[in-house]
Amino acid sequence: MFNLDVDELAKIANDALNLGRAIAKKNYRQDFSVSLKSDLSPVTDVDIEIESTLKQYLNNKFPLAGFIGEETGVSDMNKEFFWCLDPIDGTRSFLSGYPIFCTLLGFWRGDSAILGMIDSPITNERWQAFGEEIYFNDTHIKINHRVKKLSDAKLAATTPAMFTGQQMLLFNRLSTKVKSTRWGGDAYNYGCLASGFLDIVVEADLKFHDLAALIPVIELSGGMITDWQGKRITSNNFKQVVATTNESLHNQALAILNP
Repeated sequence: MFNLDVDELAKIANDALNLGRAIAKKNYRQDFSVSLKSDLSPVTDVDIEIESTLKQYLNNKFPLAGFIGEETGVSDMNKEFFWCLDPIDGTRSFLSGYPIFCTLLGFWRGDSAILGMIDSPITNERWQAFGEEIYFNDTHIKINHRVKKLSDAKLAATTPAMFTGQQMLLFNRLSTKVKSTRWGGDAYNYGCLASGFLDIVVEADLKFHDLAALIPVIELSGGMITDWQGKRITSNNFKQVVATTNESLHNQALAILNP
């Protein structure tokens, strides 16, 4: 069996994200082209440049892995390993000059996440989860588990538009039980949860590249992340997500979202 050096893998991932960060910073609040994809979501030439640059770098450094990218799709998925990249998670934030869009990079072996990183280029923040540890920049972190009741919890989701009618009803029911609810944030919310500033993130209508990097970040920080039925997130099960800081909150949230 191939002996995977996770520390070396993390170095490759960090170096790749440094390349992406430089491209994002160079183009932030500058002129760039924007078009609409088939699902009517926006894509910029910056998204494409980041993905193309990182894809080439990762392939050169670790040719044993396939690749899933938001913009370039799937390649070499017959391989045991694969990278999953979202070059700009929060493209609308990037378009609006907001600084909390992220680059998401995950590494998987089959249906198991090995490494996940959330990079916020403008704020110079990076959550790195690999091996048995998670770091915020270079500092080891662990979720604060003190919030155990929904009435004390802070909830976040990116936009009401991601929920269908029934899903919106269930989300609103959960929202009435928590201390506060915040809209916006995209993947940055999951970094804030891993650092203990949020307690619950609930979302829907997602794609695999939205979540592939986030699973190790949440789990290695001590939290839980599943779909709305409590099933694990995989490359075939990724449309809904509940991320929480602990099992007690998770079970309470699931009871409302999956009555």
